[in-house]
Amino acid sequence: MSRGSALFLCITIACGLLAGCSSVKTPDIDPVEMARDSVQNAVSGRMHRPLAQKPGTVCIVRNPRVKIGAAIPGLRDAFEKRGIHAVVVERASACPGPWRVHYVMRRSWDFTTYLGTAELSLYKNQTLVSTASYKSGKLTLTKWGRTRERIDSVVGKLLGEK
Repeated sequence: MSRGSALFLCITIACGLLAGCSSVKTPDIDPVEMARDSVQNAVSGRMHRPLAQKPGTVCIVRNPRVKIGAAIPGLRDAFEKRGIHAVVVERASACPGPWRVHYVMRRSWDFTTYLGTAELSLYKNQTLVSTASYKSGKLTLTKWGRTRERIDSVVGKLLGEK
């Protein structure tokens, strides 16, 4: 065996020994649940504290990172529809009353933009009272629905509506 062949053989064996195998544990995925989440829009809500009475006025704390034009008007309309006066403020400390709403909304894209997710949190003073969220299904044709209608349903869940 020539010196070059021996060197090549040594390098090949060393690389083979140094190359390790890795195993990655992934969580169990339920294909039925994954398919269901893809073909329907989901709205959910959770009450963290009992809502003894509806707020008379809520402050919507503007989120400058949300670029969805219908976000503020949709939130305002959804609260007003339920008899709750909505005031938009730039920061939580500017809220004149005890009730405030924080929100995050994200757009998704599939031929055109649509509301992909929305998350709302309702606070009384510094205490979290309820949360609600919306997530569009990826394979559903209803994901392109009206953003204000989606926001309205999330506000309903935020206030404990069924």
